[in-house]
Amino acid sequence: SSSIDIRRIAIEELESLAGTTFGYAPDSDVSIRNEGLAKWQDWLMGKLKSGLSGIYYKGKNFDKEIMARVDDEINFQWRDRPHKSMPENQFSVRWIGKIRIPKAGEYTLSVKADDGARIWIGKEMKQIITVWSEYSYAAHTKKVYLEEGLHDVKIEYYENDKNATMKFFWDSDDMKKQVVPEANLSHVSL
Repeated sequence: SSSIDIRRIAIEELESLAGTTFGYAPDSDVSIRNEGLAKWQDWLMGKLKSGLSGIYYKGKNFDKEIMARVDDEINFQWRDRPHKSMPENQFSVRWIGKIRIPKAGEYTLSVKADDGARIWIGKEMKQIITVWSEYSYAAHTKKVYLEEGLHDVKIEYYENDKNATMKFFWDSDDMKKQVVPEANLSHVSL
């Protein structure tokens, strides 16, 4: 059947990426497949490192990749430029990784940015903040319900001219507003 063929391809790709086998066939019953999935998740969790992967570009629209690095937090107020290889103005950054939610509940996620910022979160990568325009340093928030655990996150930023600021915050009923700490941001290091 086509679902078995799709699972076979997925298993081959995952095992190739991991450089190991996870010990089940695509036509195994669901309990055996779940054991294999648990092995894959364990392998992946072992590859998580703190901070988000950041790709830095020349141009406001991710025009030319200049460098990649891991940023512990998104808490920047650049007085000059993010790195000597980057322009002072007209640059963009895309951070990807995971955010660890300590307890299920409503969280207010926010950015303070000068200039544009966007945030996507979750398995479906739902865009929750979009402020893709030039403006003075301003805050933008979105309240979302999040389950405990790891959630995919993608954050984009662009700098047009003069001041360059990007900060990513969270708060909830149990926690005062703060920059999302390094302990709650991670990326997969293969």
